[in-house]
Amino acid sequence: MSMSTRVVAIVEPDEVWKKMKEVYDSCIKANVEIPKIVNDYFNRDIPHDKGVKIEIEVERPEGDMEDIFRIDLKNIRKDIRYIDFINSY
Repeated sequence: MSMSTRVVAIVEPDEVWKKMKEVYDSCIKANVEIPKIVNDYFNRDIPHDKGVKIEIEVERPEGDMEDIFRIDLKNIRKDIRYIDFINSY
């Protein structure tokens, strides 16, 4: 069995998030297509109560019998609250 890992940052909900979520929920309830601007805002994902998920590009230096995930903090947006490391099997 193999494992894959991805890194996702989460920007906490703000006023823009709340408005986009209202539009998203209204479209789902009305069974109409979600506008592209809303889909793009949520990165074509289902909105999560923690906020907007943003994929983070990571550098993968070679390690001997270990995986290394290096994130350059200079490239991280100031409004990011959480960084999740997600392992899938």
